Amino acid sequence: MSVYPQSPPAYGKDGYDNYGGQQYGQPGGPQYGQPGGPQYGQPGGPQYAQPGGPQYGQPYVQPPAQFNSNTTVVTTQPNVLIVPPSAPPPNNHMALAIVSCLLCVWPLGLVAIICSSQSADSARAGNNEDAATKGKISLGFSITSIVLGSLTYIILLVVYVTVGFGYSYYYG
Repeated sequence: MSVYPQSPPAYGKDGYDNYGGQQYGQPGGPQYGQPGGPQYGQPGGPQYAQPGGPQYGQPYVQPPAQFNSNTTVVTTQPNVLIVPPSAPPPNNHMALAIVSCLLCVWPLGLVAIICSSQSADSARAGNNEDAATKGKISLGFSITSIVLGSLTYIILLVVYVTVGFGYSYYYG
């Protein structure tokens, strides 16, 4: 028992199928693009057009729109949206916060990095006032970290020079 109800139609022996068309691409049949074969879309070749449509070489003219008495045509002008130029986002001082965290007092530098990141998030959300405030806080923590770190380095240098050199000079 076959799964399909009917088999496909068989081609006749004379080079035509059962519907009267020639077998293109078959031996003995016409070959497209070959000398002497039909040229698709060329004058004198087969014309494939819709009934009542334009013939080859004729321009297509769109038929006029049909309106009934209930149709209302509304024409509007395009809307113009004027967007004022936005102010650049405030500085969040991220580079200074990273430098102060790595080279100076790291707990204050870490707080400066967090405030700087929050400033960038506020700027992306469009809240420039909050971004500017958090950027200034980050700057304050960064400067405090740099000042305290610099004082620490200076004190360590003074202690090393005064005590360290003296110790090695007398007991060395």
